Amino acid sequence: MTELLASIARYFDDLQAREKLFVAAGAVAVAVALSVKILLPLWETHDQLEVQKNSLETDLSWLREQREAVVKLANNCPLIRQQRGSDKSILTQLVRRNQFQLEAVNEIANGLSLSMTGDRGDRNRFLQLMHQMACRGFAVDSVAINPVEANPALLKATVEVQPVD
Repeated sequence: MTELLASIARYFDDLQAREKLFVAAGAVAVAVALSVKILLPLWETHDQLEVQKNSLETDLSWLREQREAVVKLANNCPLIRQQRGSDKSILTQLVRRNQFQLEAVNEIANGLSLSMTGDRGDRNRFLQLMHQMACRGFAVDSVAINPVEANPALLKATVEVQPVD
């Protein structure tokens, strides 16, 4: 390696002053070109990261502003495995699991209508059933809970639901 540097130094010493000036200027130009070639991609990457950082900071700021709205959307539905089967079978299973007497499940224009009976003391359980339906992905459109005329100890509930996508 030292021999190569010595031969370059001898060659440079044999040049005239103006040739030495051109060689030095060429070396500087090559060094500048190499520096630009190396630093330009780094600078472009830096600019891209700066734009991405600003975008993420904007998104984070927006999310912080939306925190109150998101908190209001929270529900207390437990994590539930997705059930397989038709909407009718899922709702039938929910009604029976809550120990109500299912009288009818009818298809209506935008969903299903369920008729069921339960004890008069089960009013809160009817509401819990509506909550369970909502947690399973059904929107409750209407609810009617009335006493059964033939037996005042029973309540008859009619619920109209539609599946939520």
